[in-house]
Amino acid sequence: MDYKERIRALRYFKSAVSSGSTRDGVSGLSVAVPDWTGNAQSKFENYIDTVKKDSQKISKRKAEFLSKIDAIIARVQAQFDSELQANSLYLYITYDEDPVENRIKKYRTIKNLSIDKSVKRALLSRV
Repeated sequence: MDYKERIRALRYFKSAVSSGSTRDGVSGLSVAVPDWTGNAQSKFENYIDTVKKDSQKISKRKAEFLSKIDAIIARVQAQFDSELQANSLYLYITYDEDPVENRIKKYRTIKNLSIDKSVKRALLSRV
């Protein structure tokens, strides 16, 4: 996988995770149930409290996970940008006085570089 394919795959994965319905929808739930007697009320309150805590934990973990995916995407993008910048010098070298020959030689030089495919495509598109 080249850099751009990795970024696309990570964005697709993030989208799939994001679209799942794991949100904290119970934190505002009331535990008041009129006319309950005995220990039913306290057991219900304990249950609701447990559900609220679990819901908050899940929502927090999902947010942390998504931010880690964002960090990975940013790292891969930075690698792409760095490699593109490091190899863009080939775009400015004059290989031949004839503009057509110069362009052909630039294209061949870049085509023969041992670099990431997406970086190579970006460079070749600028020749």
